[in-house]
Amino acid sequence: MVQRRPPFDILNDERVAFEFNTRWAALVRETQYIAMASAIDKHAHIEKYKVWQYDPYHYCLECLLERYVKWLNRHGFVGDVLVESRGKGPDRRLKAAYKRFYIGGGDHLSSSVIQARLTSGELKLAMKQEDVAGHQLADSLAHPVLKYMRGRYEGAQVVEGFGQQLVRVLLQHRLARHPKTLEIDGWGLKWLPRKTGA
Repeated sequence: MVQRRPPFDILNDERVAFEFNTRWAALVRETQYIAMASAIDKHAHIEKYKVWQYDPYHYCLECLLERYVKWLNRHGFVGDVLVESRGKGPDRRLKAAYKRFYIGGGDHLSSSVIQARLTSGELKLAMKQEDVAGHQLADSLAHPVLKYMRGRYEGAQVVEGFGQQLVRVLLQHRLARHPKTLEIDGWGLKWLPRKTGA
């Protein structure tokens, strides 16, 4: 879609692209959801943890799950977890990582709270072809948010464009925040690995 290749080549028409972008930004702003993102500097992760090599993808998942469960707990809600399938092997390992979190708890969260707030001890998966609305929304935001985070935490150059417009909408309206200070870092955005002492 970003490259405007088929079947999204219709977006090469600037009028269509403008209309699409306007409507999509409104959807991102007005849909009721809370956003949380986690990203990892794999090189720094390997340098920091020379013995303990947690799978970076599973590490990010656990950080997101902790924040999600804490958010559910603060509001007295229960919730479910549905991720997009990545293939048989990765899916099997991801399910095992989820189950470990559900049964054993997280670094900052007990298993009793996790089990009280998540509706299932089994991770649910959906294929991209199933066209799950929440996954489509998340897909449209993941890359711009990663670029924003890399700019913020690594000093990478961030090129202004429609993706960064969506990030501004998230920063203003949708990213999770500390309930008192409204801080986004560590709540709606988590950059990994953690800094020493953090």
